[in-house]
Amino acid sequence: MKKLILSAFGIATMMASVNAQTYFSENFSGGLGQFTTVDDDGDGNDWYIFDDAPAQGNVMTSASWVSVPLTPDNWLITNAIDLTAATGLINLEWKVRAQDQAWVSENYDIYVGTTNTTAALIAAGSVFNETLTTSAGYMSRTVNLSAFAGQTVYVAFRHHASIDWFRMNLDDIVVKTPLNDDAVMSSLNIASYVTGGNVNISGVITNNGANTITAMDVIWNDGSGAQTDALTGLSIASGGTYNFTHATPLAAVAGTSYALNVSVSLTGDGDATNDALTTNTAALTSIPAKVVVGEEKTGSWCQWCPRGAVGMAFMEAEADFIGIAVHNGDPMTVSAYDAAIGTYVPGGYPGGGVDRVIDGDPGAASFLGMHNARKNDIVPCAVNSISANYNSATGMVSVSTVAEFMGNITGNYRLSCVIVQDNLNSTASGWPQSNAYSGGGSGVMAFPAGINNGYDFSTGSSPAATADFGGYDHVARSLSSNNILGDAGSLPAGTISAGTYNYTFADVSASSMPGAANAPFVKEDAHAIVMVINANTGEILNAGKASIYTVSVENVNTAKFNLKAFPNPTNEVSTISFNLAESATVSLEVYNNLGSVVYAENATTMNAGTQKVTFNGTELPAGIYFVNLKVGEQIITKKISLIK
Repeated sequence: MKKLILSAFGIATMMASVNAQTYFSENFSGGLGQFTTVDDDGDGNDWYIFDDAPAQGNVMTSASWVSVPLTPDNWLITNAIDLTAATGLINLEWKVRAQDQAWVSENYDIYVGTTNTTAALIAAGSVFNETLTTSAGYMSRTVNLSAFAGQTVYVAFRHHASIDWFRMNLDDIVVKTPLNDDAVMSSLNIASYVTGGNVNISGVITNNGANTITAMDVIWNDGSGAQTDALTGLSIASGGTYNFTHATPLAAVAGTSYALNVSVSLTGDGDATNDALTTNTAALTSIPAKVVVGEEKTGSWCQWCPRGAVGMAFMEAEADFIGIAVHNGDPMTVSAYDAAIGTYVPGGYPGGGVDRVIDGDPGAASFLGMHNARKNDIVPCAVNSISANYNSATGMVSVSTVAEFMGNITGNYRLSCVIVQDNLNSTASGWPQSNAYSGGGSGVMAFPAGINNGYDFSTGSSPAATADFGGYDHVARSLSSNNILGDAGSLPAGTISAGTYNYTFADVSASSMPGAANAPFVKEDAHAIVMVINANTGEILNAGKASIYTVSVENVNTAKFNLKAFPNPTNEVSTISFNLAESATVSLEVYNNLGSVVYAENATTMNAGTQKVTFNGTELPAGIYFVNLKVGEQIITKKISLIK
């Protein structure tokens, strides 16, 4: 077991058992281990090791879709398992999950026989069949193998009777005689982030023992004292599960975090190591709006990647979705981003995922399904504002942000910034898009009306010239710190207290962006995306996007005029002071991070010497603002942080 089980299911019958004994165990941490594989359909797509970090680690996976629909008949067969001395209850246990929760209906059977050929195993008959459903995580399964006591057997997992879904994953396969009494706290169903008030302590308990459970205690403790719920009148058969909700909820206070220990106590329990699970929950002062980040793995060389470009275009209709195209093997590749994205969007090209917690096909329907599965999640933070500026004198892009946490959150969190750009066009080598949809044999693959002129790759050429389809959109052109997990030190380490946090990212040279020699940076086509990331898991908690505003070349006059703002940050009013060598006409305008004027002072004549102008932000929301002070024909800009 490499991670807490999030859901559980069991099929077994009760039989007497005296001593626990394990006859077979494989978790694939060292590879294929005690298994062999058979690609019975002969398509070259077999079971293989997949690192499903951080959820589970190494698992075995088999696909029903790899760029094109597959009809797998893939076998995963154990080495010989010696049950000649086994008596009593014998259980086969495993964990299973559909890799893409938008495409889950993978079918598989389990066979047990005394010969390891597929023909012999089919003749022996299936002992278990399942078509997968959606799940919060890996599902535990159990089937009774007691009828095979006294024999040497082979157990086979057969992925078949599936087409055009995605992949199924298997892990932690065990054959054992269980203890007489063994209650397992299998999973907890407690939200990581809640509002104040009563919070239910819920979860799943699995009976891993041979005896039926008729009574047990469920206990939780947040450090202030244990709360016990004595459960009686139960009948949980061996291998069965029990969904509980503790009689005493947690009385959560907004702004407070809780470390919870939840355990089960069963008389005669033979294994105390699996009785308890721990989790954290934080009561938030408010629930921020959730924005989902979708990342598309793509490349101009990838003949099926037009599907991802079209899918991302359709997602532009979702106001709470931000798309990023991460290129591979072409002139637009940001090397650090490309090298790391496979950890969170595994598999081949094209690929898609949201918030680095759900991955799957990047087509429009799949992206929408992944987005819908994620968009209502409660998160503890928001990106309140983003200030993104392009300095035409230096050719640098600078980005600042204000993030807000709505509770005291413990962990390792960082801020990350990605600059994206639309309409990237070039006739240079490596830019045309390889196109498997050309000719129409693979169906229509057209942009939505009004985007890229509704271009249809199925009627286009292969490769398709960028001018034909309007250029590449959502292209990642820079990644802050070249680290997919964000900027170290951008947020406090350990516990982050409720409140706002300002951060300025390192400036980015527009001329050094990948592909800039053929497709230069154009601020009107670009956006700055800021994300709050859990650096321990890679999860994107929340995000924001802003247009990029041009800073005038006259900003070199800041030092000349000794421009200052105080206090800065300010919660209401800031004073702008500057020096005039001679009398001049002075006016003031304040812009938000979208470049809109939110405050203005009419032009007036001022005398030589030190002068002061007041910026009143009382009626404005918190965020980054730019004060443009016009002195004669010269413009001076000062950035001010407004906090509330």
